[in-house]
Amino acid sequence: MFNDKKNLPENDPLQGRFDGMDRELRAPAALKQAAKTGVPLRTGKREGTAVHVRRFGKAIVAYAAIVMLVIGVTVLIPWMMSGTPNTNPAGSSVPSDSASSDATTQASEEAILSPPKDFSFFITFNVFGISSYNSETGRLVKTNDPANPDLEKYATTLFLNDEQLHEIYQLLMALDWRAYDSEDYRLTDASSKPSQTWRLIARAGDCLYVFSSSSLPIGTFEGRDEKAQAFIDAFTRICEIITSSEEWKALPDPEVLYS
Repeated sequence: MFNDKKNLPENDPLQGRFDGMDRELRAPAALKQAAKTGVPLRTGKREGTAVHVRRFGKAIVAYAAIVMLVIGVTVLIPWMMSGTPNTNPAGSSVPSDSASSDATTQASEEAILSPPKDFSFFITFNVFGISSYNSETGRLVKTNDPANPDLEKYATTLFLNDEQLHEIYQLLMALDWRAYDSEDYRLTDASSKPSQTWRLIARAGDCLYVFSSSSLPIGTFEGRDEKAQAFIDAFTRICEIITSSEEWKALPDPEVLYS
């Protein structure tokens, strides 16, 4: 059979038929070779513009998805975890986690500085310590100088409220009581005649705080050091709370201030 296309003239009509027959004869062998090697058979056809457009569109979608993922990781997640306050429908601010933590810490500190139920104190003050108050019994004495007749008329009952007890307890707990342990400890170098006598005994749970000092000048005076001044300020404030009460003011003034 004549199958040599080289022998055909260049413009012979049979040249086209021979090329078609040649491709048909080679196709089965090529398919077998592709199946054997696993390499896809290339038809020699060029991909159209539509195929390239589809591939380009898929690449853009994939790139956009990656960008959104990066934004979500670097921006949205930290913002959601930052505890930024939101607003409720009424428009009021919702406390953040940090605000709630601060409120809890403040409440804990206030609880620590709140006086226990068994907290009580006894204090004497004024010239020679003629005035006294016992928070446990409520007994308030303006003067105990025996030169005054009928001492009971200078005594009454006063119970401090929770707010006042809370303030006094805070004042006492802020003091460095170890600094006042020594019997030789002096609040001030100043003196006067007559003089004041200060005594303070406080009980809170299993703790007992005791302070006593005589020969203190009458009126205001300065402490020897910062710790002495801290005690003077605290003691003076406690006396102010007591003497500013209506019960104290209702007591008559002593006929004899001191003897």
